[in-house]
Amino acid sequence: MGEKLTLYHHFERAYGKLFHKKPKRNPFNFEIHLTDSCNLSCKGCMHFAPLAKGNTDYPLEEFERDFARISTVFKGCFGWVHLLGGEPLLNKRINEYLDIVGRNVKKGTVDLITNGLLLPSMDESFFACCKKNNIRIAITKYPVGFDYDKALETVLSRGCQGYFFGDRGREGEFCSPSLVPDSSASPSETYFHCVLANACVTLDHGKLTYCSLPAFARLYNDYFGKTFEAEGEFIDIYENDKKAIVDFLRTPHAFCRYCDIKTRDNNPVKWDQSKKRKEEWLK
Repeated sequence: MGEKLTLYHHFERAYGKLFHKKPKRNPFNFEIHLTDSCNLSCKGCMHFAPLAKGNTDYPLEEFERDFARISTVFKGCFGWVHLLGGEPLLNKRINEYLDIVGRNVKKGTVDLITNGLLLPSMDESFFACCKKNNIRIAITKYPVGFDYDKALETVLSRGCQGYFFGDRGREGEFCSPSLVPDSSASPSETYFHCVLANACVTLDHGKLTYCSLPAFARLYNDYFGKTFEAEGEFIDIYENDKKAIVDFLRTPHAFCRYCDIKTRDNNPVKWDQSKKRKEEWLK
């Protein structure tokens, strides 16, 4: 979506210019996929979901290890945790994942972010699991002829917490990454001006990165051939402590050079379905 600058974002930019890092985010927040796949193929998806192939569920045993580890590092205390994808409701063992989250998050809100299309077909055990683990169901609206009000009513009638997370059907509420493969732009300038960097921290297979783009560029590379280098954009949660992790996420990294954030933030587009053309993700 088109990003609107707040006073905090202006403070971040000024802080970055002065100290060459972003201010610490306290408490710590992060996102994690339950699956990379999606049942709604969005043009230029920021998580590259239309390009996912095969079974892309986060392996359950690995998910449990990773969640336990990040909980240990941050003592189970977070501002928020976002469970998403892809479309998280596609994960057939979702209740087991939600139980893992419930055991490891001691403090903070947990939102399951969904396009909502599968909510009417979810069984009672799913809603009971969300309620037990204090997980909020956050529904994003899309212009697909679906009764979203009824879906939210379904959630609330089961005793779960639910709300509308966003509306991609409105003009100016959707944006594509606007990546430039051969860019020579300054990573630092891009990073300190980006509202996503260190705000959409992503945990992916034992490693953290400062936003979703380097985390899931692997899907673009697998589909179209290697285009974006992302190997140095992660920090291992098993080999580093809290301070090292926080410091890493606060500083610019090479992948930032690919992002044309002026185009991305100033030219939001109307939502449409993907045709899986590489140009959807490029400037």
